[in-house]
Amino acid sequence: MIARFRLSTPSRVLALCHLACRKMWYNEEKASLRNSSSFSRKESMSLNPLFPDLPGCSVAQVSQTEESIVITASAITSSASCPDCQQVSSHVHSTYIRSPKALPSSGRPVRLQLQVRRFRCANPTCRRKTFAEPFPLLIVPRAQRTCSVQQVLRVIDEAIGGRAGARLCQHLVLTCSFATLLRFVRQAPLPSSKNVRVVGVDEWAWRKQGAALWHDPGRFGAICTH
Repeated sequence: MIARFRLSTPSRVLALCHLACRKMWYNEEKASLRNSSSFSRKESMSLNPLFPDLPGCSVAQVSQTEESIVITASAITSSASCPDCQQVSSHVHSTYIRSPKALPSSGRPVRLQLQVRRFRCANPTCRRKTFAEPFPLLIVPRAQRTCSVQQVLRVIDEAIGGRAGARLCQHLVLTCSFATLLRFVRQAPLPSSKNVRVVGVDEWAWRKQGAALWHDPGRFGAICTH
């Protein structure tokens, strides 16, 4: 026999309220899961506009550690040109990770995890069998910092000098020595000026070892400024 119990009116009202609350809770959880999944898709699609200083790259993942922010990115192109014969190739030989320094974000250092592909040269007569894909707008070959970081460091050194610029870089989370700042300034192209009004000439001695060496012209240098 199946026992049947008849609920009283107050108990029936409480049961109906309980079922209604559970149904509302289920609908809210379902809607929140749907919104969270759509937000994650929108967030992944909008990662590239958040990093305008990564030209030519597609941001795959952004993570953070206790010390820095790590951005994983790769090139958006499917092929690259050989630097010797300029032959376009899309045959991937291998991949490796390059970790240059990028501009800091919110006072925290940013480290790039750049996925670089090596392509096989399609030209059989080319002496270069494999080559790495270039990132001309992001970083120069064999550099440890992106082009935007090098430009900022060069502006700092031109404004306040090497040693003072190195101390300022420590506060800006751009750790750099004064020798590196001076190297960036030396590597910068000279500014072009059309109308030169004043020309200055400065001289210096490469080595000062005594008065007997002053007659040697090879130990002196001169620079013209305007």
